[in-house]
Amino acid sequence: MGSRLTRRTAASIGRRLFLGAASPFLVAAAALALFNAIAAPEDGLIAPPPAGTTWRCRAESVLDGDTVDFDCPSGLLRVRLWGIDAPELGQTPWGDRSARRLGVLIGRSAVVVRTLEVGVYGRAVGTVHKAGQDIGLTLVSEGWATVRTRYVRDEIYRNARRDARRRSVGIWSQPGLHQRPWEWRRLNPPAEAGTPPMTGQAARKLRRPVILAYALPLALTAAGRLQELERQHSI
Repeated sequence: MGSRLTRRTAASIGRRLFLGAASPFLVAAAALALFNAIAAPEDGLIAPPPAGTTWRCRAESVLDGDTVDFDCPSGLLRVRLWGIDAPELGQTPWGDRSARRLGVLIGRSAVVVRTLEVGVYGRAVGTVHKAGQDIGLTLVSEGWATVRTRYVRDEIYRNARRDARRRSVGIWSQPGLHQRPWEWRRLNPPAEAGTPPMTGQAARKLRRPVILAYALPLALTAAGRLQELERQHSI
């Protein structure tokens, strides 16, 4: 009888020790998986480097008037040009014209890419210079991109936008939402804008909140279940 009680007590202690030791690791593993699901870069792209990183890169593809994939020393890096907002490709013909002008300005030779921050969707945000020329600022000066003055306080960019608008060049030659692409995006979500099924970056933007909505409750449920088992075996 005493031997059975001893074995039972030992087994109970062993279970409590195992659950006590495993709980933090299981919860940490769930949190790590959740973080990776949200923060992982898009397939084929590297994660944005730390702010202040400067690389010599070559343009791989121009996605639109303010976003470019660059072939950099560590791999393929997607960069959103800092301080500017260009018409979307769906804003015909302005988006295509802006993207083509960006491609011409960057060309195929090496440019200097400097990351300034990581955007809300995990993209690098930075400046691009070629032969000392600020490509983003040039787009604004030529009227192929605007500046959201509500957020951008740089007077050089703001003055360039003001001057392009005064000269009625590029997007300022005709009135319309191509002068305010953020409003066009708000009024034309991808599902309602007649665009093809989303893949890549656009799909990831929508997929990450969905993953969060499902994974977080599961992680919390698992943690609660482990605590409940600990209480049961401690009785």
